Amino acid sequence: MTETIGFIGVGTMGGPMAANLQHAGKRLIVNDIRREAAKTLCDDGAMWVDDFQSMRHETDVIVTSLPGPPQIEQVAFGETGLVAALGSGALWIDTSSNSVSLATRLAAACGETGSTFVDAPVTGGAVGAREGTLTIMVGGEDAAFIRGKPVLDIIGGNTVHTGVAGSGCAMKLVLNFLSISTTGLVAEALTLGRASGLTLETLLTVLTGGYGDSVVLHDTVACAKGTRAWEFAASLARKDVALAVGLSKELGLPSPYGEVTVGLLDECLASPNSPDDVWSMVEAYERNANTKIV
Repeated sequence: MTETIGFIGVGTMGGPMAANLQHAGKRLIVNDIRREAAKTLCDDGAMWVDDFQSMRHETDVIVTSLPGPPQIEQVAFGETGLVAALGSGALWIDTSSNSVSLATRLAAACGETGSTFVDAPVTGGAVGAREGTLTIMVGGEDAAFIRGKPVLDIIGGNTVHTGVAGSGCAMKLVLNFLSISTTGLVAEALTLGRASGLTLETLLTVLTGGYGDSVVLHDTVACAKGTRAWEFAASLARKDVALAVGLSKELGLPSPYGEVTVGLLDECLASPNSPDDVWSMVEAYERNANTKIV
């Protein structure tokens, strides 16, 4: 197994994932658009590099964790892009939430240079990144999955091979579309019930254990009683659902629920009093109903 790993993008998700690799004894070579983001990793022994070519000289396995398609494309195909730097024999593991079309294009571009690309988006949030319990959805050829799995098993607790390149991104978009849209639906249902005079205890007695039950329902209630924050940026959620809607359009499928969710997130992000957190969706319903879930 590779003992030296390159890591590009060490922010909210990438930083803890890189730290877990470091704690597992791996030597890290790091880069980020903000050098200060890598300070803790470098203090613990990681090596900073200013360019991808220098990173490639140190390792043949590089992991990226970036905000979305524009940043991924810039890293891949910029003037001193990663695809050209990889050359032959390297493995690029991208843990970002990306579009299926770009992931497929990156796999093809890497293949032309003799390197390998896998899309490996993660789910589990910042907590999962810190604790190493993420679920990782990996799209790529069998050999690439086998090569990358030991690295990914350090980052997450559940590594799933979803199929060919792009399929990991497709799975992530399906997952986030469902969970984020369901958050809005649960908020609408609970605030409707509370505004009509039902107690939360009554609502949960009837909803839990039946067809109205879900993980999102339980997490929404727990969050309402606790921190009232998901630790998932609304701007990133909006990006993921919009990518799911875009994939639906590419496939000729309607996505009315996705479009409603994108619209709700747009309203939340435009409100000066709303935090950049998915919980702002719940608060929007609470404001409209003039009531709180708890």
